[in-house]
Amino acid sequence: MAKYKFLGVTVFEKEERSVEIQTGTLATPSSDLLNAISSAGLLNSSGPVVVNNSTALTLSAVWRSINLISSTLAGLPLKHYTHGDNGRTTVTKSSAIRLLKFPNDIMTGYIFRESLIANAVGRGNGYAYIKRDGTGNAIELMPILNNNCIPILYNNKIFYKIRINNNFETVDSAYILHIPGLSFDGRVGYNPITIARESIEGALSTQRFGNEFYKNGAHIGGALEVPGVLSDTAYNRLKESWNEKNQGVEKTGSTAILEGGTKFTKIGIAPEEAQFLQTRQWQITEIARWFGVPPHMLADLQNSSLNNIEQQSMEFVTYTLLPWANRFEEECSRKLVAPSKIGTEYFEHEFNGLLRADSQARGEFYQKMVGIGSLSPNQIAELENMQKFEGGDQRFIQAGYAPIDKISAFYEAKAPQK
Repeated sequence: MAKYKFLGVTVFEKEERSVEIQTGTLATPSSDLLNAISSAGLLNSSGPVVVNNSTALTLSAVWRSINLISSTLAGLPLKHYTHGDNGRTTVTKSSAIRLLKFPNDIMTGYIFRESLIANAVGRGNGYAYIKRDGTGNAIELMPILNNNCIPILYNNKIFYKIRINNNFETVDSAYILHIPGLSFDGRVGYNPITIARESIEGALSTQRFGNEFYKNGAHIGGALEVPGVLSDTAYNRLKESWNEKNQGVEKTGSTAILEGGTKFTKIGIAPEEAQFLQTRQWQITEIARWFGVPPHMLADLQNSSLNNIEQQSMEFVTYTLLPWANRFEEECSRKLVAPSKIGTEYFEHEFNGLLRADSQARGEFYQKMVGIGSLSPNQIAELENMQKFEGGDQRFIQAGYAPIDKISAFYEAKAPQK
């Protein structure tokens, strides 16, 4: 059993075999998603609407919001930098960056980051187990399901209880990469599905109503008026005949044939009269508000136009993606950088990657950066995965630009001599 110090705390590493069993167990989902949804009553449409993390995903707006944030961040380039006297420079040979690209033997870096952020966005906390070698360096990352990890505070220090073979073991925070969502205590993020329960319950109820409406042929909702009193046989015959001919969405618009003076009186409320479609539309906006996603990114273009979509997209980057990126970067800078480099090395996402889909915007950005000497042609070539060329490291600046401290001397030289 190896012993070492990490962030000033003595940590005991388990035996190699125990760690392998631990990470393997934590990578196994506790239950199948569809089974969880079915047991909650969503698939069989019976019983009250149940709101939990599984049933909430049956709403397209919830699924898309979580998927959009996590997949967008996972697709951004993540760089490792060091800060010195000459500013920051890129760490080219970084074991930490390699670890984030190849976190373990069963998933890619993209899948790992997407999974971690998806848990943080959709469940309030994203956890991953950090396997370390005898010197404290991180060598493997494995996501942990939220119900398999519990943060606890003891003596002003965070520890984590992790489930291993249905038993909980306590480990130091040095072993856990933790990305929390909004939190008032700074330790555990709030589950947004729980906080937004009423909004999601309303959306689920409306979705179920729509399904039942067409499934049961509620569009013919009404009453059959028959003169006199029917016998049990006649009553059952009329009921079965009516349902057979008219119930079900595939029989919409069918012609009802009534006999013996039977009259049909419509008593149902049409979806338009109950503002069914407007309610579903509003619920997309409500869920978008909870997750900080512009409605047009959830295919709700009702209040969007070519003039404001670009601005909404910029706000999505600034007010939604950047905060999540900061959480991820700071936790990785604290836990994955070598202990001796903490404070001088850090991670940062390159949001310029969001411009890759817009060649015109990307070209204008590069042109501006070259014009002020911030980027050289070879740096642009590297960003575009193109081959560098000789002389491309030279930087340029607009000829009309002049240093501020030289402007006075410039005008004095041009002033007429007395």
